[in-house]
Amino acid sequence: MAHTEIDLIITGIENACTVTAITADATVSGTANLSVAAYLHAAQTRAAPEHGAIEALGRALFLALPDDVQGLILRRTPATDLHLRLDIQSMALATLPWEYMHDGQAFLALAPGVVLARRLDGEPLGQDGGALRVLVVIPALEGDEEQRKAEKGRLTARLAQAGVRVDFLDERGGRSSLAAIQRELRRSRSTGDPYHVLHLACPLEDDDTQLPYLILENEEGARQRAVVDQLKWCAAEHRLRLVVFGG
Repeated sequence: MAHTEIDLIITGIENACTVTAITADATVSGTANLSVAAYLHAAQTRAAPEHGAIEALGRALFLALPDDVQGLILRRTPATDLHLRLDIQSMALATLPWEYMHDGQAFLALAPGVVLARRLDGEPLGQDGGALRVLVVIPALEGDEEQRKAEKGRLTARLAQAGVRVDFLDERGGRSSLAAIQRELRRSRSTGDPYHVLHLACPLEDDDTQLPYLILENEEGARQRAVVDQLKWCAAEHRLRLVVFGG
């Protein structure tokens, strides 16, 4: 099986995007105007998109690749082992769903023999001694107290077998709110005993805009919506290794 790795370095702005492709044999570049892709993406955030609309967006993103890279992808065979690593250096372009790229035959992320992923270098994480520490958030929503207790029991039993230390946010003197999550993460870091994993065992819902959000509590115990940007704010600067969603 032929193995090929391509680093795609993406810079610029929506109407002047540069994609540089680096392989073991050569480096090629191309420029593209992604205004259409940005428009299609913005339209899809306001309503649930149809399959054809997603495909059109993916096609616009694929056509931003240099011609040589497009040709290599289109010539792939069942024996192809093609790894595409996206290094998106522009925040304006990083919000576009490059994982939707479509070559006219298939979405690359779903194509056999193709691995498509963003490259996240980030800051190296040093070794951390002691037990793995997990902070679990299970909001006390009306009507689900028995289910909540059962879930806490299952998590405690399973994680204890693996030597994991688990703390439940509501047992540390606070509601399962965004502010309480931030306070507990800050407290654990300041005492030199930070959490490695934040486990959000919360219901996931959406509204008429089709934008998903988690259900937490506010400081009075009422339901509180939490979207991705708010969760980023909670977890910022706490060096969590992993954020887990679901029960």
